[in-house]
Amino acid sequence: MKQIPQEVTAQEFISEYHAKTSHVTIYTLLGADMFYMGKVLQILISKYVEPASKDFDFIQYYGDEIRNDSFMEQLDMLPFMASKRVVIIRDIDKIDAQHLQRLPAYLKNPSSEVILIMTAEKIDARTVVGKEINQHSLKVICKEPRYLKDIKNWLETELTRRKIKMDSKAREFFSDTVQMDYCAAMNELEKIILYTDGSKDVITFSDVRNALGIARSNTIYELQDSIGLKNCVESLSMLERMLQNDMEPIYIIYMLNGFFQQLWKILSLFRKNMSQNEIKQRYLNEIHPNFRDKMIRFAQNYSHKQIRRIFDFLMEADTDLKSSGIKKNLIMDLLVYRICNSRDRG
Repeated sequence: MKQIPQEVTAQEFISEYHAKTSHVTIYTLLGADMFYMGKVLQILISKYVEPASKDFDFIQYYGDEIRNDSFMEQLDMLPFMASKRVVIIRDIDKIDAQHLQRLPAYLKNPSSEVILIMTAEKIDARTVVGKEINQHSLKVICKEPRYLKDIKNWLETELTRRKIKMDSKAREFFSDTVQMDYCAAMNELEKIILYTDGSKDVITFSDVRNALGIARSNTIYELQDSIGLKNCVESLSMLERMLQNDMEPIYIIYMLNGFFQQLWKILSLFRKNMSQNEIKQRYLNEIHPNFRDKMIRFAQNYSHKQIRRIFDFLMEADTDLKSSGIKKNLIMDLLVYRICNSRDRG
């Protein structure tokens, strides 16, 4: 069996290594790409979290909410019902150093019955914690795409995984057209797949151009508008009509994920003290000019904490749709309700 390196890309982990990590107890997900970080987290949660004992043996922390080192106690606890206890610490790079003083000792001698998963945009390898993380965890790198070749490689991987054929001209057009963002690229690929509906042996340039040039249904954008306003009653009513018209729940989730990626980006720019005009003119090129003001208003209805939890809601719904016996309508109703009623924790 091929030995697992100490550091792998998210793509390598998903395609090659995730099934070979039974001996790993500490994972560190590094980078700013939330699409791949979410994919890796989903795999790890599916791998280690047993649904029947989730309430007892699975716990998540958010770095910017940690005010002491009491979270370390969770790493010393044995599983209550499951074979492994799973502890996720998101944004560990946002925890004050004084609350991490006990972590290096644990990393050197971790419990074999606890799976520790940490996420961070980056880790300072000069610190004691950073050195131990580098030495004792499997690092999964979740980098945002920077070059056209990144999107091309991503597309090739997705086409291979889905066993879909796309001609060279179509692949070039797709890579040149989509936004430099994996989540946005996934949304566009889903549009193409839904547009062709499995009726083509090979997806052509014409298929890609037509699929990306039309909206399959305006209702998905109307739903996004209603959710942007946190109008729960209207959103649930729209969702019901969409499902009655046979719109695929997975497609809705992908579109909502892309929508909240945009709101996250806008809030991040506001945090950098950028004006609305600067954001609209310089950073929202992928959004039609007529809709930029609206997207900024929607972003102001949410906070980073709320959107972070919404990404969790979306991932849970995606998992339930693929693995649960619960009716799809109930899963989607709960998803939209949780999104519209998201609140900051006290």
